[in-house]
Amino acid sequence: MVHLEVLAHLRNSNRYSDTIQALSEYLGQTKSSISQTVGFLESEGYLKRTRDEKDKRVFHLTPSPKGRRLVQEFESRFFGDVDVDTLSVKSLERTLREIQKRNGLRSFGLCFSCRHNLNPSGQKFVCGLTGESLSANDTKLRCREHEERV
Repeated sequence: MVHLEVLAHLRNSNRYSDTIQALSEYLGQTKSSISQTVGFLESEGYLKRTRDEKDKRVFHLTPSPKGRRLVQEFESRFFGDVDVDTLSVKSLERTLREIQKRNGLRSFGLCFSCRHNLNPSGQKFVCGLTGESLSANDTKLRCREHEERV
């Protein structure tokens, strides 16, 4: 199951959440354990590892087409016709956010709802935390630096 969780997380993650460190935080597992899982998934062709252009110590992880198909097939069998990405039960979301806050856990929320997501020109997005430009697609993805707008 952890292999599917890793691939599903990476499918919906932006460049701040697609690293071994972020996976470790998101899944609550050690970096060593996640590294082994990532190594296996990479050797089997389920994900790709790409070196960060700015920080050569960082690698970004992306599900390969084979990895995306695996997650899609699992979700189709498990959830049937329900669109997993649009499942939203507001009370459950609020409850989970509260549990995360109480336990000092990161929210890994969607970028568009983050207090750091700035839109100074009305057309261009910028992460106020890192100063980096964000694409419209980036704002639809999960981020480990997410902080709920107040």
